[in-house]
Amino acid sequence: MGTFHFDLGDSNDGPIGFSAEIRGVDTGAAALDVLRAALPENAEIDGFDDERIGYVTVYFNCNEISVRDIDESETGEGCCEYCGRSEDEPHTDDCESALAQDLSLGEITIKDDSYSDAVSAFETVYGRPFS
Repeated sequence: MGTFHFDLGDSNDGPIGFSAEIRGVDTGAAALDVLRAALPENAEIDGFDDERIGYVTVYFNCNEISVRDIDESETGEGCCEYCGRSEDEPHTDDCESALAQDLSLGEITIKDDSYSDAVSAFETVYGRPFS
């Protein structure tokens, strides 16, 4: 069983910061299912001391949350951070898509931060050239 942390907004980069930690699941896909099922469509924030504030509502679009939003995971040695599978197990389409996007954006670090190492890792995991 693992723990997956979702980074879904950074208040340093925009008006809202949002993160979630899901525990007791084996894969990022399972963590995503738990998070999507748990989040309401919206959440009211109350308890303001200023009576001039009528309401504050935060809306969630669960369809836009994906395994790509997992920024940390603890699933065991050699496990994929996107789907939680080991190198010997097949990866999910979501996982492959997320890894390919991160590779193309240069957002993942493998070994000595070498793009060629990342491409090589992709080709090893998926058994096909990275395109």
